[in-house]
Amino acid sequence: TDTLAAGSNDLKDGSASLADGTSQLLDGTGTLSSGAAELNTGLNLVSGKVSGELLPGIQALDAGVQEMQKSLGAQLPVLCQGVSALNEGIAQTAADAAALDAGIQQVSDGAAALDAGTQQAAAGAASLNSGVQQTAAGTGDLASAAWQLANALSANGANQTSEDTTSSWDEVT
Repeated sequence: TDTLAAGSNDLKDGSASLADGTSQLLDGTGTLSSGAAELNTGLNLVSGKVSGELLPGIQALDAGVQEMQKSLGAQLPVLCQGVSALNEGIAQTAADAAALDAGIQQVSDGAAALDAGTQQAAAGAASLNSGVQQTAAGTGDLASAAWQLANALSANGANQTSEDTTSSWDEVT
């Protein structure tokens, strides 16, 4: 009976550990989702900065290029367009790299939390398994105790009166 009680307690503890692990797993998933949202916010911020802060500089550069075009002739416009596109690409890449860095960190944090939740769930499952095994072992002891009781009742059957027609086995079952 003590083994059955201990197994039942282990089973209860294993269930609680499994619930805690599942909660951590949910938290890790939330952190991962939050990281993806941060990455999206960073990309939106970069897009806003390009149009709000870099555009005036690009426009001033374009005005200067136009002035040079007047001086240098017909071939300069192609060169200036290439330089302008290159500058825009460099600025965009630098801004995107910072936002991507922040997003990668959030994803890393989410993966770490997810790993912790998975480990907790595994520990809960192992504890639950231990409780099931102890409960099964306790069940075997119950069958043995029932058999001993039946034998004891059979031994007392010799003391029964002739009017008693019930066998010891009938009383157990």
